[in-house]
Amino acid sequence: MGINKKQQSAYNKVFSVKMNLKKRPDCKICGKPNAYAHHPNYQEPLKIIWLCKDCHRKLHLGEFVLDNIEKYLIDLSKIEKTERNKRIYTLYKRGAYTLRGLAKVFRISHPRILAIIKNMEKKKK
Repeated sequence: MGINKKQQSAYNKVFSVKMNLKKRPDCKICGKPNAYAHHPNYQEPLKIIWLCKDCHRKLHLGEFVLDNIEKYLIDLSKIEKTERNKRIYTLYKRGAYTLRGLAKVFRISHPRILAIIKNMEKKKK
């Protein structure tokens, strides 16, 4: 059984966020390390639940149901933006890119890059 385009798109979005994580989180059901992303709704690909391989399989087989799904749900878009902003700030402080260079690389407007850097500087104080 293959995966459809929505599933592939959701997988790709989560993969890009996972690349910024130092390690995969633990399973939200049993606590085992190195969980996988489960998408309850492919219309919201960055809202996931971290499940180990066993719990993920059991969920898909109907062996248990997540009653209060919001309790387990994580919105990766928040993590993604935070990690992106840290990366922008680090690259700027290292002198690796100019503001315009960062804007081009991250596809964000020059004023937005400047605002991100100023915001990160405030947090450092």
